Amino acid sequence: MNKLIFATGNQAKLLDASKALSYLGIEIVGQKIDTEEIQSLDQEEIVTKKAKKAFEMVKSPLFVDDTGFYLDSYPQFPGTLTKHVNKTLGIQGLSRLYEEGET
Repeated sequence: MNKLIFATGNQAKLLDASKALSYLGIEIVGQKIDTEEIQSLDQEEIVTKKAKKAFEMVKSPLFVDDTGFYLDSYPQFPGTLTKHVNKTLGIQGLSRLYEEGET
């Protein structure tokens, strides 16, 4: 069976990816790779840099995952900064912003 590295330390993401890609007959192997957190509003830039840095470290085919949270009321916010916004505003703060943006 072929193996493909998923550059993540998140076991829940690894399990989801393994299930979703199981039909390909490829074993998905999680590998935590410490890379610098890229700060950008451009989702494509983040995953491209993240994948390139991870590949430089392991020299093997891999894939990465990076998510963002987007609202119609705030097209760029929190976007790719979800983790930071969640740490600073929390769910309640984000919920208030959403409610204010909807009125």
